[in-house]
Amino acid sequence: MITTEHGTPELVINRFFSQQVITCDLTRMSIIMIVDDEASILQSLKIMLSNDGHTVHTASSGKEALEVLQSLKFGINILITDVIMPQMNGYILAKNVLNETPELPIIFISGFNSIRELNELINTHDHITYLQKPFGIEEIKAKITELQ
Repeated sequence: MITTEHGTPELVINRFFSQQVITCDLTRMSIIMIVDDEASILQSLKIMLSNDGHTVHTASSGKEALEVLQSLKFGINILITDVIMPQMNGYILAKNVLNETPELPIIFISGFNSIRELNELINTHDHITYLQKPFGIEEIKAKITELQ
């Protein structure tokens, strides 16, 4: 680890002993919980965000997410959740999580472009946002950066 001229820590990795150097701003790394009932989306996001240096926990339902979050003592920095899921939808999950950590940034993701329940949360909380599926990895990275 080195410190930049601005005093922020960076991790420099010499990848595969080549000349390619990758730097990660350690002040931007987060502990992220991703919740989605679509396994392909869950795994893709986990891989891409882990590769960016984030610690990523996953769950395939709201109920499972609450169990994981309780075991982590709600020690995450960002929640990314699908909205429409069986057992417990993302809206109910978010309401439960906000009871424990009211300022936790939340990114709702969904294939539906208008979900009435979410409008209340999004319009009354600066740290809650929405991203419509399908989205690119750069879009979700930008949302994460915006909420950090």
